[in-house]
Amino acid sequence: MTKQLTAFEDTVLRSAVLTLASPEWRDKLLEQLDKSTITDRSEDAFGYYVDFDVPAELRIPELVGTDRTITLIGEFGATQAQPDLQVFVAYVRDGGLHFLEASSTLEWPYDVVLDPGLGSYASSVADGSSTGEST
Repeated sequence: MTKQLTAFEDTVLRSAVLTLASPEWRDKLLEQLDKSTITDRSEDAFGYYVDFDVPAELRIPELVGTDRTITLIGEFGATQAQPDLQVFVAYVRDGGLHFLEASSTLEWPYDVVLDPGLGSYASSVADGSSTGEST
């Protein structure tokens, strides 16, 4: 049985992938999101994790043999009285989506519905180049 992404996970990952400068990488990673298998979900005192298995034929050939990260930082679900910052890091290993790591400065906001149009976020890739900012 294939585990499905939650709406929250799907929105976070798509938001991160859509910030990439390369349209080819964006398209291939979005296809991976639709066709990969979630192999594990876990949580510890430091964060929340979702692991993926991506079929070899969906991997991005020019990224095979490399590790990349896409970081999305935002204040989703925060209130003025209780500011909160969430950090999401999507790891791409050997051209395939490897896992998503999420952490929060407060208790994890299980009930939050991520809408990038309602929060502010900034994204960067592993080499440190900024890919955009939205509010």
